[in-house]
Amino acid sequence: MNQSQLPTSADDIATRILQLIGNAHSPADLAPEGIERSTGIQVQYDPRDQRVYGFGNRMDDTWCYNLVAMPKDTDNQPTRLVFSFDDQTGRSQPPPAGRFDFEAYAEAMKAAGYVGRMRLGPRGAFDGFTFERDGISVDVQVRGSEADPGQLRVSSLVIDAAEVGHG
Repeated sequence: MNQSQLPTSADDIATRILQLIGNAHSPADLAPEGIERSTGIQVQYDPRDQRVYGFGNRMDDTWCYNLVAMPKDTDNQPTRLVFSFDDQTGRSQPPPAGRFDFEAYAEAMKAAGYVGRMRLGPRGAFDGFTFERDGISVDVQVRGSEADPGQLRVSSLVIDAAEVGHG
């Protein structure tokens, strides 16, 4: 396995996460070996719970990202990963422009065979987007920018191999 250092640019980590999503067809593809194969990044394990694994890095003084396996109560092997792109300043600003612009991201997902739909919340309000393919669902949370309110940017993803068709 050819593993590299942790990415420090939004474009690099976005490309690797899209590779992971594009290569995901089963829960095994979301296991540590599948993550490492798709992203080239070695996962780290939580010493208190080996079912919790992932990676993360600080990109600059404002931004960091994390990819973490989220086991359900009785899962031996997690089937869900959460990726987040986080503002560390507490200002709650949207992610920077680039590869995480939602339209470019949605096009990459469609090119990988995913079918997307807008997701509405309990009161019929916009709640994000869901993409599905081959037993994998990807829930996408987006944020707008005060400077460019029409430009949606991906802020987090939930990649799940067990919940397709639910929700």
